Amino acid sequence: MKRRNKVLIGVLIAIGVLFLSFMVVSVIDPVIRRHRFYIDLNSGRTKTQRTDFGGRTETREHDTPFSELADRFSLLTEPREERWCFLHGRTYTFGGLARESGLPEYNRAFNATSHLVRALELYKIIGHPLSEDRQRELVSEMLEAMRNDDYESMSDIVDQLYDDMPPPPPSRNSSTNASTGL
Repeated sequence: MKRRNKVLIGVLIAIGVLFLSFMVVSVIDPVIRRHRFYIDLNSGRTKTQRTDFGGRTETREHDTPFSELADRFSLLTEPREERWCFLHGRTYTFGGLARESGLPEYNRAFNATSHLVRALELYKIIGHPLSEDRQRELVSEMLEAMRNDDYESMSDIVDQLYDDMPPPPPSRNSSTNASTGL
C-alpha cells in the first residue's frame, strides 16, 4: 500500500472519530452527574440524590430546622410515612448544565416551613419569644396544612405570624442619637 493511501485512510478514520464524538456530545449528550432534591411533606425533611454516570447513586436525608422542631414537639407520626416530592435538580452533561423544577407548590411548602422557623427565631431576637405551647400549635398547624397539600394555609400561617409580631424595642444607640441630634 502506498504512503498516500495510508495517509488518506488515517485522515478518513480521524474524521470518522471526530464525527462520532460530535454525535455523542451533541445528539446523545450523555449525563455525567445528576443532583435531585426532595422534601418529605409529612415531616419537612429533605433528601438529596446524586447519580454519577447513570449508575452509582448516593442518597442522603437531612433534618431541617422545621423537622427538628416537629420532632422536638413529638408531632411526627410513628411509623414515619414518607411522602417525598421533587423540589428541583441539576443535570450535568458534556453539553452543559440543565436545571429541573418540581411543582411550585412543593417549593412553597419548603419556603413556608423555613419562614416559620425564621419568624420564631425573630420573635426571640426582638425579645418576645413565643411560649412552647404556641410554638407547638404553630408547627402542628403547619404540618397539618402540609400533609393536606393546603399550601395557601401554610402561607397564611406565616403571614399571620409576621403580622402579629410586635415592634422591636428601641435600641440604646437610637435614644442616644436622638438626644445628641445625630
